[in-house]
Amino acid sequence: MGNNNGKSNLKKQRVNESTESLTPLEDLLEPAKDLIENSVAYPLNFDQTVAFMNSASGESDVLALIHKHTEDIQGVINLLYDLYGVVDHKGIKNKCRKIQRKIKKATEGTLNLRLDVPTELSGLAGSSHNPVN
Repeated sequence: MGNNNGKSNLKKQRVNESTESLTPLEDLLEPAKDLIENSVAYPLNFDQTVAFMNSASGESDVLALIHKHTEDIQGVINLLYDLYGVVDHKGIKNKCRKIQRKIKKATEGTLNLRLDVPTELSGLAGSSHNPVN
C-alpha cells in the first residue's frame, strides 16, 4: 500500500463534453422555431436548420453542406448568430460557434463575410449576444 494519507485513490472522472445530447436536436432548437419560421432574413426553414446542424458536426466541407441547402452563406451565419442568442442549451450554443468557425476558416481570403453580425443585419431585433472571434 502506498502513502495516500488516508485519501482515496479514486479520481474524479471527466465529463466528455464531446458526447452528443440524448435530446433530439429538433427539441433543443424548439425555442428558436418561431424565430426561424417567421423571419424572411434566414435562408433555411426550421427543418432545414435542424438537418444542416445535424450534418455539420462531422462535415469537413461545410461550404458544400451549406450549398446543398442555399447559396446564402452570410444568411446561414446570421441564423447561427441569432440561434446562439435564443437557445439556452450550452451544447447548441457551442455547435453554433463551431460551425461559424468552420465557415470562417473555409472562407478566409475568399469571401467578405461577417461573423460579428450587427443586430440590424441579423433577423433578431434586440439581440445582445457576443460575436465569434
